[in-house]
Amino acid sequence: NKNIALSSGMRQPPVVMGLYQVTAAGMPQLLAALPLTAQLNPVSPAGSVAGFDALYAVFPLFAFGRAYALIVQPSPLFLGENPVWAGWFAVLAGLLVTAVLSVFIGVLNNRRVYLERQVRARTAELQEHRQQMEDVIVGTHIGTWQWEIPTDKVIANECWTEIIGYSLKEVMPLSLKSAKEFVHPEDLPRLEQVLDATLQGQMPLYDCEYRMRRRDGYWVWVQDLGRVMQRSAEGEPLRMSGTHADITERKESERVLKETMAELKRSNSELENFAYVASHDLQEPLRMVVSYLQLIERRYTGRLDSDADEFIGFAVDGAQRMQTLINDLLAYSRVGTKGKPFAPTNCDEAVQRALANLQMIIAETGAQIDYGLLPTVFADSSQLTQLFQNLVGNALKYRGSETPRIAIGAELREKEWLFSVEDNGIGIEPRYFERIFVIFQRLHNRSEHKGTGIGLAVCKKIVERHGGIIWVSSEPGTGSTFYFTIPAAGV
Repeated sequence: NKNIALSSGMRQPPVVMGLYQVTAAGMPQLLAALPLTAQLNPVSPAGSVAGFDALYAVFPLFAFGRAYALIVQPSPLFLGENPVWAGWFAVLAGLLVTAVLSVFIGVLNNRRVYLERQVRARTAELQEHRQQMEDVIVGTHIGTWQWEIPTDKVIANECWTEIIGYSLKEVMPLSLKSAKEFVHPEDLPRLEQVLDATLQGQMPLYDCEYRMRRRDGYWVWVQDLGRVMQRSAEGEPLRMSGTHADITERKESERVLKETMAELKRSNSELENFAYVASHDLQEPLRMVVSYLQLIERRYTGRLDSDADEFIGFAVDGAQRMQTLINDLLAYSRVGTKGKPFAPTNCDEAVQRALANLQMIIAETGAQIDYGLLPTVFADSSQLTQLFQNLVGNALKYRGSETPRIAIGAELREKEWLFSVEDNGIGIEPRYFERIFVIFQRLHNRSEHKGTGIGLAVCKKIVERHGGIIWVSSEPGTGSTFYFTIPAAGV
């Protein structure tokens, strides 16, 4: 290699692989090129190299894309004592070292090629992931930011500034102090409180929703999510990164939904009050109508013709059904308007009270009612009693030809109790599973089963007031199982 100069005063480096001798004048002279086909070193009978000062063997070596020269020089003492073997020694030693180095360099080169291939593959993979992430950010229009806390320098992407109607160049240089100028004054204290808690390690994730002023003067809702990514050895925050999203549409939907729910609640409350007042106020005049109709029935039955007797019977029956209907409507409206405050309630006692109210029909039907140890829940005790009474009474009303068997149970599931009331009655077709919980909806005519169709609607209203749900599982002819949930107290 021309970039490598030999020692011992050589003015020009050798350019041919082979065995060289250096003259007294310092010029290299090629004795034999490799492969060696001639005598390596003509020597005098005395064993000295006449006219030469030194002997060199030069071998090329290629490694990692560059060329090197391996130079082997016998010591002057060895050259003087073994002039014949000095050249052979230099050549053989050079070949041996070159071979060893070539193998070693080959191994290193293969390893380097492998690592370079891995680096290229990993780099391509990272570039692909980065492109995917950039596509997601652009597609979802999410701003990203990084806050260098010691210098108060904020690095953001273009989406961050587009949310408030600016370009990135217009707000640069960006800092936390300058970013706060866009925040609504009413939201700034909450933002600073959440941010301070995150920096102090009290909150693992920074999550804050607040309003920012757009360039056109309108306010937009944004959600900031971030995390402290680096802290000093002393625990001081150094760097924080996160995202910045426009949630104005979501906030507007939440506002409309909140107003709608408030209006619906007010409307339901007014409707319940109206139903209560109407049913309550109608009771007295209806009671008077029923009383006089019954008086007419007792006094004039058999004294008029058969048509008159039939008409009087129809009037009395209609008035009595209307009275029952109004009483049931009053009971339904009382669930929401006259309910008692929730308190720890023993479900065993609620079931016992319900069965005591149904003792006459239980005795008449010979029903077998089993229940195990039931939990204590946070509920309105009167309504819970009414709930069990309606479900058990419903099972007795729609019993089959066999002796009624009813089982009441409860099972804890996560944070709620799952209650069940199972019977062996006539069952319900699946297409009526939703309808039976609607007020005044009946599946049977009055000649088969009496009632107004309000019992299960009351059950549904009671369960919903307690934060649960109610449903039924049934097959015609095999019985029904009513399920309902109530949040578990203290779980």
